Amino acid sequence: MTSIGRVIFVDSVHQILWERLVKMNWECFDKTHLNSSDISPILNQYEGIVIRSKIKLTAEILSKCKNLKFIARAGSGLENIDLDFCSKNNIHVFSSPEGNRDAVAEHAMGMLLMLNNHLKRVDQQVREGVWIRAENRGFELKGKTIALIGYGVMANAFARRLKGFDVTVIAYDKFKTNFSDEFVKEATLEEIYAKIVDEYFPNLEQVINIKTGPTSGISIALYPSFEEAEKNLVGRAKMVELMAPYVEDSFFHEGEVTKNYIKRQK
Repeated sequence: MTSIGRVIFVDSVHQILWERLVKMNWECFDKTHLNSSDISPILNQYEGIVIRSKIKLTAEILSKCKNLKFIARAGSGLENIDLDFCSKNNIHVFSSPEGNRDAVAEHAMGMLLMLNNHLKRVDQQVREGVWIRAENRGFELKGKTIALIGYGVMANAFARRLKGFDVTVIAYDKFKTNFSDEFVKEATLEEIYAKIVDEYFPNLEQVINIKTGPTSGISIALYPSFEEAEKNLVGRAKMVELMAPYVEDSFFHEGEVTKNYIKRQK
């Protein structure tokens, strides 16, 4: 039977794609052993390209592929393909946004449990013969609220796995609305921020965030009284602990904050 066309596999993907293309009478060629510089000059020999992330298909490269009919990206992102060029030149582009959703969701679940229970730190300490118990106690997910920013295929898979942990999952997505279901409750960014503040800083009246440099800033928390501020010492300490892996340095100033004080910190 006559071949429909030639397909080059630039990156390794699941064998089923190769098998199904062959059944459809496409002639497939495994070039996954080549590096990106060797691949670019030969792409014009094929009607189909299967890639992951090895090569960036720019307009310059695609303009030389006169017979190209489709590009199949094994993954969700299409940032390494010039979509405008493909659209103008009738080149069909396919992606697989659901392909690795389960792997990503399970990986995220593992990372969440690791962070909650300080497993990375504890593992290293135990390997060094150090046993620190109290300081390494984690906390249970049960009863907590987990917020997701963006609710696509990956986030949905993650929310499904969270259901068994008896948590409340809320999510914000700037591209869609009305997506609440049995796994997640739709929320605004403001609602998510308020939830964080309510959990760690009850009775907080207002937070003022001031950017003081490319990688620095000041957050000012306003309370109705000094007594209320004192009640939030535990929450503040918890926030510092959670942010420790991402913040290089932090300090606190209690009391009146003037313009001169802010200026000195810039």
